[in-house]
Amino acid sequence: MNWDSGFENFKNYLKLERGLSDNSIKSYDFDLNLFKKNGFLIKESLITLKEINKINKIVKEVISKEKKGNKGNGVNGTQSYN
Repeated sequence: MNWDSGFENFKNYLKLERGLSDNSIKSYDFDLNLFKKNGFLIKESLITLKEINKINKIVKEVISKEKKGNKGNGVNGTQSYN
């Protein structure tokens, strides 16, 4: 997997699996393009794609735990807006 396809896969994940809005995905896209343009971590080989995938897995786990913890926290604790 190259960086471009990795970024596209991540944006697809955000849209399909996380259900994020187009604006949220555009924000991620902006950050990813800035990252790619500057290429800081890639050019300096400070981080590998395997490490990025590991970080993504950890982030997904944290988000999942937070989402589970927020169920039923709507008005009066009876309604969820997730």
